[in-house]
Amino acid sequence: HASRLIPASIGPLKALQALGATVALGTVWNDVVCYLIHARPDADLATTIGAHETFPIRDSVIGAVIERGKRVIRWDRADRGEIAWAAAVGTPPVAAIAAVFPENHPAANDPATRELIIRCATQIETDITSAPEKTRRKKETVS
Repeated sequence: HASRLIPASIGPLKALQALGATVALGTVWNDVVCYLIHARPDADLATTIGAHETFPIRDSVIGAVIERGKRVIRWDRADRGEIAWAAAVGTPPVAAIAAVFPENHPAANDPATRELIIRCATQIETDITSAPEKTRRKKETVS
């Protein structure tokens, strides 16, 4: 069976991307973040799957949220003029999503952005965990 992580992430990431964010889905391997999806606001998510280099955990908001075991974190990246949000996927976190905005973007400091990224991560978890049940029911009816 294929992993549901990437397919389950497309819709929630599109919702964040529609706000004008650069979005990402990543996981940690050894001491780096592997980006499964990484897309600028105007990019087609499907074309960015697996197309981004790895990043040291300490330099990635995704790495930080996974490593710290938090549900959500916000980073002020003053050196880049950005605000980055990340929310963990899974308990314990096995992946995370991120939304990065220019620091002057209306969504960058809006408390609603925090709530939205948490809802997006929760939706991914729900879609992943509900898929096996659907698969089992399908197999049971096929005999």
